[in-house]
Amino acid sequence: MSRNRSSAYWAANRYGSEEAEPAPTAPLHDLPAAAAARFKLLRAGLIELAGVAEAVRYMGASWRWAWEYGVGNRKLCWVHVIGDALSAGARRRGPRDRGRTADGTPPVVLGAARRPPRRGHLSPARGP
Repeated sequence: MSRNRSSAYWAANRYGSEEAEPAPTAPLHDLPAAAAARFKLLRAGLIELAGVAEAVRYMGASWRWAWEYGVGNRKLCWVHVIGDALSAGARRRGPRDRGRTADGTPPVVLGAARRPPRRGHLSPARGP
């Protein structure tokens, strides 16, 4: 996940204090409108998938707080709030995962959240 990212990049995590756990909805209130809308779209899309659970988790002094999405003990992705933007990392599929995510929904939802919405394509509703 930290490939090509410096410690200075991760230090910009908006939620840096281990003692202060952010609420699951914190980015909706703390981010600028466009980034909050992307977070809302990403979060809703992942939570709607069968069996996907959300956890706000402290990932250590380097990565700090992240929103983690997974099915059971299989992790799908992590979302970090870096400054006024989102940084998403997805678990790479390995040989043991063949056939388990046949619908391909998580990568589609992640891709939509990484880029600004295009007119008529997964555009979030106005406001967070």
